[in-house]
Amino acid sequence: MRRGRSGPSPTAPASPANSSPSRDAPKPGAVPWLLLKVKAHVGAYGKLTDAAYVRRIDTSGGGEPEDGCDDPHLGDIARVRYSATYEFYGQ
Repeated sequence: MRRGRSGPSPTAPASPANSSPSRDAPKPGAVPWLLLKVKAHVGAYGKLTDAAYVRRIDTSGGGEPEDGCDDPHLGDIARVRYSATYEFYGQ
């Protein structure tokens, strides 16, 4: 996550141990919606200091490239458009 002017950046690696099951996005080709539990905060005190969960919803795009991600494309650079709404929740 990016550090903004609001202070610390919560870190929440996606793993089965700290996330709810993902929900398929309503839009075809969009990355799934997620709810992640924050594991740590990096940086100084700020607006996101009390964030305990991060939810990604309203996703559009972000799916794998049309050419795929297999061995013949190893090292290729793919630019994939992506947008989402991120919501931050306290405890």
